[in-house]
Amino acid sequence: MTLKNQLKNVCNLNNLEEICDIFNKNLPIFLSKEEIKTTIDNHLFEWLQENKTSSKIFSKKAKIRLGKQKFHIHLKDLKTHIFFKISVFTKKGYHISWTSLHYVSTNKGLLYFQRTSTDEIFCFYAHFFDRLGERVFDETNRDLIIKEYIYSMMEENSVKIYNTINKDVQICKSDGIILGSFGLLKKGNSEEPTGRIIVYNTFLSTAMLKNNQKEMWIKAMAKKLKSEDPYIVVYER
Repeated sequence: MTLKNQLKNVCNLNNLEEICDIFNKNLPIFLSKEEIKTTIDNHLFEWLQENKTSSKIFSKKAKIRLGKQKFHIHLKDLKTHIFFKISVFTKKGYHISWTSLHYVSTNKGLLYFQRTSTDEIFCFYAHFFDRLGERVFDETNRDLIIKEYIYSMMEENSVKIYNTINKDVQICKSDGIILGSFGLLKKGNSEEPTGRIIVYNTFLSTAMLKNNQKEMWIKAMAKKLKSEDPYIVVYER
């Protein structure tokens, strides 16, 4: 099967309306943002206690150590991963950057929903992580692939290129391009969107890129190098 046909089949699976229905159906059992923040605070407090570090006064050495530390909480009973790190230290403490990954079983395999502090929802079928393991991490353990992927995204800014006509999106990273689609997340028959949902279909390593994809990736990497903005978004019509 050609790559084009593989992508076509994956895109057929990723029906946005169906995915939105699955998300809205499971949203009541997902942790709320407030519950996620409470879980993070408790976990970090325990970590600081175990490492004999004050949660109010950080030495220069402690800041360096904490600044490099990434945290992962896997709540298996809630089918939820939480990843976080301290992004900024302040006079009164610190600010946390976090993301959560909720997973549900479907007739097409596991479906993962990634949430952050924004109104965007990122969605992945298990296929995405399997391809990522083959093409980037040389790993078959999906939990390890997920952890490596999230950690890499926490460290590296990416360039998102949206095509507003065909609703395609390409996320350019240093190791390749994520191909996906996007739409508005709505609840039931409501006309008012509650956010944007982005479905990640598959990943192409730099070695797999064709001429036009390679050219786009080179331009995106140049834009990333010149920009100080951690959220680089390009809209194309």
